[in-house]
Amino acid sequence: MNYMINMKNKEELINKLNMSPNDLNAFNHYVKYRGLDDHIKAYEYLVSLNNNVNYSMIASVLRYDKRIKRILFKYISFIEEYVKASICNYYTIDTYPIKNIKGDNIFEHYQDKQYSYLINDFIRLDDSFILSVFDNYKKNNLLATIKVRNVVSHSYFLLGYLNYNKCVNEKIKSSSYRSNIINIKNLLPEFMRKSFTNEINNAYKAKKNKYEFQVSFNLPKCVIIKI
Repeated sequence: MNYMINMKNKEELINKLNMSPNDLNAFNHYVKYRGLDDHIKAYEYLVSLNNNVNYSMIASVLRYDKRIKRILFKYISFIEEYVKASICNYYTIDTYPIKNIKGDNIFEHYQDKQYSYLINDFIRLDDSFILSVFDNYKKNNLLATIKVRNVVSHSYFLLGYLNYNKCVNEKIKSSSYRSNIINIKNLLPEFMRKSFTNEINNAYKAKKNKYEFQVSFNLPKCVIIKI
């Protein structure tokens, strides 16, 4: 499939990076599948931290970004399943305070509903029930996960995204990328928090290249997230 890429921006980025032939082959390959915009965003983000940027750093940051996305999506999906199961286990159609349920039961009603729809219904339920699900519940913290899920699902460049919602962790209110990741950890059941933390904290590690066009993993320390 052939399509046009903004050649002016592409050539500008190539010139700034002074790529080797191998790097240029990899760049041309991954621009097709990851997009030029993401490469530019990764470059601009790295330049804001370190003026000496090369292609392997950009490629590594994008790989790291994808690893973090996969981890976040997995655990936010767990939160979604947990909220849905908690509602369905506790309420029946007759006792559920939210009306206009479609389908034969509550579970069926939420099967085709978006995460944001489910969470916005959940926060309207009785406080005692909500606290039985999340013992550290704060309304804005749970709502903040909606933005993170959307950003992950729509493949935004996470490190460079600036519009996360504010959440409170250890009495500190912040809309930072790191704060939102910690917030997800804190919303997980106690038995899952360690595995989430380990996956996030180990996502920076180099792994054997799986694909022909992958360059050596060269992730700058300044972008690594630890929680």
